[in-house]
Amino acid sequence: MKDEFIVKGAMATCQFGVAPAMINVLDNTNVYFNGKLVATSMSIGPTFQSPAFGTCNMVPNMPKPCAAVITKWDNVYTGMKINRVSNPLTNDSKGTCALGCPMCISFSTTGQISIPSVTVPDVVKVEHRSDMNPLAVE
Repeated sequence: MKDEFIVKGAMATCQFGVAPAMINVLDNTNVYFNGKLVATSMSIGPTFQSPAFGTCNMVPNMPKPCAAVITKWDNVYTGMKINRVSNPLTNDSKGTCALGCPMCISFSTTGQISIPSVTVPDVVKVEHRSDMNPLAVE
């Protein structure tokens, strides 16, 4: 699977949780990829919709409702900056919860919807390039 950026609505799992959770982008209000807000390395704090990962089993004898609070993200995309301060998350990004478990949160979906029936050509015929991009120079 190629790296994809994480957008609002992506599903994540926690190795100590019992259910998936959906990310809610709160730090970025103006950068969109494919029509959805981009999750960034500054998407920290309570970024997952409640109830976050169901029951937290970090302490096996005392399961309690999850209150996931992200303290940092690892494996972010460093090739660009969002709002000049943060990097976008990818499907390989891992989150650290405030309970102290490093990289216990990972993404199961990116939130982006692929359209399998649409094929992107590898090479576009010269006569069609101006149809796709009128500003293209031959």
